[in-house]
Amino acid sequence: MNKMVNVAIFDNDLRCEIKKREVSDDGTKIRIKSGGEGHFMPTFDNDSFLEFPRRKKYLLFGETLFKRYYIVKKRASACVNFKTDPPTIGLPDPEQLKQANMNFLATQVGKDRSSDVPWYVWVQLGLILFLTLMQMGVIG
Repeated sequence: MNKMVNVAIFDNDLRCEIKKREVSDDGTKIRIKSGGEGHFMPTFDNDSFLEFPRRKKYLLFGETLFKRYYIVKKRASACVNFKTDPPTIGLPDPEQLKQANMNFLATQVGKDRSSDVPWYVWVQLGLILFLTLMQMGVIG
């Protein structure tokens, strides 16, 4: 079993999702989602983490224990590098996104999309049509 690390994934709305994720076999990437439509495995190094205080070693005294979090933007190719000034944020790999979108579209070809509309939407549309025809004086 590979080592697990704490990862904080933030999005454009600046909300973080914090989870424990597995490190890849070669030890250079964090396996968030491997393969398929949402393939997302950012690279990390010794400059892409922050350590937050967790608690004291003993109840009220002793040294403070820290927990390490790797920070990454959603769909980015690399974790945030905190050693540069200003910190650099890895951008999504456009080729990887194109490949993921093409794989998703290939699985959707030939599927019947008519059953995507729920039954209550059809009921509402029928009711609106009936009421519109009543107001125009066509019915009754």
